[in-house]
Amino acid sequence: MLVRFLTEYFKGFFLQLQFLTTLPLPINIQYTEKRFSQAIIFYPYIGLIIGSLLALVYYIAMYLQSPRITAILIVFAGIMITGGLHIDGLADTCDGLFSYRTKEQILTIMKDSRIGVQGVLGIIMVLGLKFIFLLEIKQIDFRMLLFLPVISRTALVWNAGLFSYAGHNKSPAFYLINQTGWKQIIISSMLMFTVFLFIRQYLYLIVSGLTILLTLLLTYTFSRKINGITGDVLGAMLEISETISLFLFYFLPLYY
Repeated sequence: MLVRFLTEYFKGFFLQLQFLTTLPLPINIQYTEKRFSQAIIFYPYIGLIIGSLLALVYYIAMYLQSPRITAILIVFAGIMITGGLHIDGLADTCDGLFSYRTKEQILTIMKDSRIGVQGVLGIIMVLGLKFIFLLEIKQIDFRMLLFLPVISRTALVWNAGLFSYAGHNKSPAFYLINQTGWKQIIISSMLMFTVFLFIRQYLYLIVSGLTILLTLLLTYTFSRKINGITGDVLGAMLEISETISLFLFYFLPLYY
């Protein structure tokens, strides 16, 4: 019984890893709503895998001895590793929420595959801010890049657990949001804390708490327009939470 239980979570982890990244995994796992949703607790560790790849890109880029190229490569690597999944959600969210329409019209705009002016501006602003903060941080630490995706994906679990689903179609995000609660929030936060124990710098814990808090406040503002959140909103808030974390790493004097 225990082996079967652990096997399901193991499969769910790799199912989520396939969904959230473009990593070529040599396994084929069947999708089920339960398997997909219950594995949300592993989001911090999926973030750790992504962060490890970003840290590797940073080490390689250091040999170029150009802060600008290093910052660009890190931003570019983040997009490539995730396949632009969350960038797409950011664009759709900006198009919908900043259209100043009714709830139903906003949801219709967000489901439209075409990108509008607000979506383009949202992408430019978020990626531009990431680049600027990476460039302005006096000394990029590989631990920062390692922990950055961990924070953002833990923040996503908090969003999924505290807000209701606003759409009508039963998409993967529908099951993810509806089946995430305090249990998943607590477990994922504990997993994030295990990563923090490896890093052992209190600044990272402060940045984590502030990022999650600010992300929740922003999500609450957005959710009031459509009485909840969608998968696009989750993707948008993941990108925004990473930008918030970078700002805090730049701004907090304890970093220096």
